[in-house]
Amino acid sequence: MKYVYLLLMVLGTVVPWYFFGQALFVEGLSFSEFVASWSTTNGAKGALADLTFTGIAAVIFAIVDAQRNNIKRWWLMLPAIFLVGFSLAIPMYLYIRETQMEAREAAH
Repeated sequence: MKYVYLLLMVLGTVVPWYFFGQALFVEGLSFSEFVASWSTTNGAKGALADLTFTGIAAVIFAIVDAQRNNIKRWWLMLPAIFLVGFSLAIPMYLYIRETQMEAREAAH
């Protein structure tokens, strides 16, 4: 599974940044206009709300799961949220978790 998570990390970085780049290229380098475009339609508002609540749940899950399972470096997902988004952060956490769980199983 860790290779699936790794692939999702790559795709979750490249695909959103492709579209972010297209938006910034077409609309200019105004960050405020870029952010404002997220709420221009009800569909965009719904998608933003969905992503927000999904992200909050994912971060809470990661914190609790990391404590329960002693997952080191789980916090790397936090800067990933702000540098790329949840499309990188969630697969990153799952990759880190899977890698550490595999190493523990191999050690026994």
